[in-house]
Amino acid sequence: MKCYKIIVDHKFTEIAVDDEFFLWNESGFLNTNPEHGNVLCHKTIIYHDSDWMKEVPDGLFYVEAKIIEIDKDEYNFLFDLIANDNCDNYELVILDFKQKHKIQLMSEVCRSTIENGFDIELEGGIKHFSLTTQDQININTLVLLSSQLELIPYHADDESCAFFTKSVFNEIAQKATQYITYHVTYFNSLKKYIESLTTESEIDAVTYGMEIPDNFKSVVLNTL
Repeated sequence: MKCYKIIVDHKFTEIAVDDEFFLWNESGFLNTNPEHGNVLCHKTIIYHDSDWMKEVPDGLFYVEAKIIEIDKDEYNFLFDLIANDNCDNYELVILDFKQKHKIQLMSEVCRSTIENGFDIELEGGIKHFSLTTQDQININTLVLLSSQLELIPYHADDESCAFFTKSVFNEIAQKATQYITYHVTYFNSLKKYIESLTTESEIDAVTYGMEIPDNFKSVVLNTL
């Protein structure tokens, strides 16, 4: 199910879902999906967004609106806002919600990016090492034990366990540390940037991996 919010004259008005879209023509209303519909019918009111919906033939009265797709979390947040008759405070609360929500999403992307791991070129070709929590524990444990071992047993993704020399394994461990440090540091700077934003469109435009403005980059990030 796709979710939407309805903005009329720059003011939040309602929320809707994809089964409320219709194609209207001289034959009447045909329930359809958002891509093929030309109106959205919600609580007896007909809305149309000329920016992306199909043209409405003459003869139908509708309210021109911005109909914006949102995720389920924002839909639920706005549902509660309407239920509590708090829509007049929309501008105040939506920025706080979207900032926190975007930060949560970026945190999840950061975590998954770290867990997905990194490539490193070793003798024999490029190897990939995942960095789940357990992988990180394993690497750190082997680093601590490396002084007692001549060869260190470990494995790259989708490969059998193999012996690595201390120098090679230390290279892997160092690359893992650098990779984790970069992404944690990048996320912390991105979080500060998101907290500074003052419009929904600015927050919506944030993506993981984007270039962060220099004044929000930490000293550490600038050195990585």
